[in-house]
Amino acid sequence: MNTAFSILADLTAAPDQDGSPGHTLSRRLVHSADLKIQLLCHGDVVIIGDVFPAARSPTVAAFEGSGSDPLDFLAAFAGAYWGRYVGLARNPKTGELAIYRDPSGMVPCYYGHSERRVSIATDAVSICTQLGIRPTIDWSSIANHLLAPDRRQSTTCLDGITEVLPGELVRVGRDGVRRELIWKPADYAGRNLEIRFGDAASLIETTFAQAVAVWSARYPRPLVAVSGGFDSSSIAALAAQSGPIDLLVYFARSPLADERSYAGQVAKHLGLKLHAEFCDPRHAQVRRNLSAARPRPSARAFTQVFDRHAEMHGEALGTAAHFNGGGGDNVFGKLHSAYPLADRYLHEGLTRHLPRTATDICGATGASLPSVLRQALAAVSGRLPGKTWPGATELLSRKTIDMRDDRLHPWLDTETPLWPAQKQLIRNIARATAGTDHLHIEGALPTIYPLLSQPLVELCLSLPTWFWFEGGRDRAVARAAMKVHLPAEILERKLKGAFDGLVYQIVDLNRAAILEDLKNGALASQGLIDVETVGSVMGGNGSNEVHAIRTLHLHEVEMWCRHWC
Repeated sequence: MNTAFSILADLTAAPDQDGSPGHTLSRRLVHSADLKIQLLCHGDVVIIGDVFPAARSPTVAAFEGSGSDPLDFLAAFAGAYWGRYVGLARNPKTGELAIYRDPSGMVPCYYGHSERRVSIATDAVSICTQLGIRPTIDWSSIANHLLAPDRRQSTTCLDGITEVLPGELVRVGRDGVRRELIWKPADYAGRNLEIRFGDAASLIETTFAQAVAVWSARYPRPLVAVSGGFDSSSIAALAAQSGPIDLLVYFARSPLADERSYAGQVAKHLGLKLHAEFCDPRHAQVRRNLSAARPRPSARAFTQVFDRHAEMHGEALGTAAHFNGGGGDNVFGKLHSAYPLADRYLHEGLTRHLPRTATDICGATGASLPSVLRQALAAVSGRLPGKTWPGATELLSRKTIDMRDDRLHPWLDTETPLWPAQKQLIRNIARATAGTDHLHIEGALPTIYPLLSQPLVELCLSLPTWFWFEGGRDRAVARAAMKVHLPAEILERKLKGAFDGLVYQIVDLNRAAILEDLKNGALASQGLIDVETVGSVMGGNGSNEVHAIRTLHLHEVEMWCRHWC
């Protein structure tokens, strides 16, 4: 399995069996080949994964020479390095342990603990085995997962197993647990409000290119999944500047799921061969949930088809990693709202620039001017909808809807003043980090999301939110940044593909099994789904692609629950 680790640590100050204190972390660490290991502070700090120095960062040697508590060392290290990693630190005098997960979320991290021991891992099975526990399902968390699967909280769907959220430092000791955000997106929001549009585009180009170059050096000859969309095409173009890459496009028999023509334009522009693979819905095994080992359902049945082809090509081509364009819409400000107009008003007041921003939003979203003005006015006056996170209630019971927990995501639970679009951008980036563990679960190669690189995320948070709509185009400043790297057909493209039709085909092929499982399963027994409506929409006439996507997601959660019931 790729990107996996587990470790069991003592919460005591007792020395190891050989009498030497402190080194229990490295001795009990098991990890996959893609995760590099660094031992710092005489072995009391372990860095698991890829770390790269931020601009003007002190050297590791300078950090180690400070003589600080290993837990304080880890907190300082987190502020000076970025990448794809989890950091662990143990105070040999007290036995207290600290866990830090970098903001990208690319390395999953969960923990469970007893009075004397703490287990940290990328999966729940390892934690249960190390602690000798059999956790029960937290049905309230299942309900909230059904309502908003990309809204991560520290609580998981298994009692006693907790997630370390991206950017969070968790301290575990004999006296309890303390949680603290070390990386706070609100600290970066609006730092560059006075920058000019052209300068912002240049900064994005430089930062994006540097991040992709760093990942390409770490993982030579990546296999880049391209759709012909802006985000994946940008990664391919920048990665190709650092060395050999391979391009892979998926297609299916549905109107929006065949983007070989767009991907072909990217391949032609880069002078590369394009590998194209047909996604056969018959290859999806709906009763097999690949995230069964994790403490919450996170696998999607339809991605099994993608994973199969990606693994085959990765092995044949000798690639080191998969590069994916996931998170691009989120980081590059595809907000699809009038909130940037509100932000601009709150920053500048009534200026001559507001009408242009309003019409830019209309052009990018297709919304009418009156609706844009109404939403912006509501945002300025504080009359925003009560829900802080988008969710879906379709096919759920009243009981589930009433169980919704509207606590703020920790990234948004801040005293730092934020404007409406800044909040939306932070929320969208948080949603992107929740999706980094959907792909290539069982293959040997890791999946890298260059668009979630910390320097790029921090830069995009700092820019004026109205820049993303400049000229009536979504992600406008990012498109300007990539102007010299991509063909015009990709830069100007407004529509994007989708595999909704593939999902519908999978559901259609497995309709009877899905309906049987949902009517007689764990979700129904807990009263979390509307069984009658599920039966109606799955009966044939009431079914459509929207219902199919929702029903398949319910079934995926059902299959996860059956593993732990």
